[in-house]
Amino acid sequence: MPSIEELSVASMVKGSKTFSLAAKFFEKEQYLNAAQIYLWCRHCDDVIDDSPASLETWRELSLRTFNTSNDPIFHGFMMTRTRFNIPEFYPRELLAGMEMDLTKNYYSNFDELKLYCYRVAGTVGLMMSHVMGLYDEKALSHAAKLGMAMQLSNIARDVKEDYLRGRIYLPQEWLSLADINPGELLHTSQKHKLHMVVKRLLGEAEELYHEASHGIIFLPLRCALAVTVARNLYREIGREVLRCPDSFPHERVVISKTRKMILSFLALLEVMLSLPRRIIHPEKTVTIQTIWSPA
Repeated sequence: MPSIEELSVASMVKGSKTFSLAAKFFEKEQYLNAAQIYLWCRHCDDVIDDSPASLETWRELSLRTFNTSNDPIFHGFMMTRTRFNIPEFYPRELLAGMEMDLTKNYYSNFDELKLYCYRVAGTVGLMMSHVMGLYDEKALSHAAKLGMAMQLSNIARDVKEDYLRGRIYLPQEWLSLADINPGELLHTSQKHKLHMVVKRLLGEAEELYHEASHGIIFLPLRCALAVTVARNLYREIGREVLRCPDSFPHERVVISKTRKMILSFLALLEVMLSLPRRIIHPEKTVTIQTIWSPA
């Protein structure tokens, strides 16, 4: 029977080639703990997405997350939270985002969508910050924004997939301004207008990516490299969507292995170029636990 570490790594490699590639740049312990967090997130997400999920199912997930459990996924996640002093607030917020998937199938405006992105992805960045030994509130803000930007990139890529699941993440306000009937979102007649809405969404993502990039300097070198690789790869998803208006939204964009290698090299170059600043003006981080929220 595979260990929880092996199970976590296998789940991460299978579930997200992008995230698993970036995580390989962590030190071994950080890599395994990133996989542990990923496994719990993926398991909860799969339960909500792939089964006849209900609020009762969601409540059961919540109980198993915050109470002693023999299930290795939940026990392993609890051990990781304890080891790195991850505030309970963060996984609770993430579960609140998953609850939104059960109670909402559209978002009225971008503020509502930002809250969703913070909950399901910004909190992952916050939990990973603890694994990387980062507690400074300013740095945590950058981590949350990076997670939110990544989620917006995923939303742009997965418009068709989400629609077929009965969910529309693009703000209804924006669709209305573009004269798009949500019931005909995937109709060929809406293609150009839909791509313009997604372009606007990715513009918001780009602002978050830019703001989040200022937080890289807070990280140790190997962590900085892993995070910069992740940022580059997820950012490229959105850029590829913008490059392919003819195939959007019916063909899912894929980043080639060659392009991933180039983006990883550019991440390494960026981190190396930060060395003079790190030596002359080392960033100071506090060692007290900080709970960050978007409020």
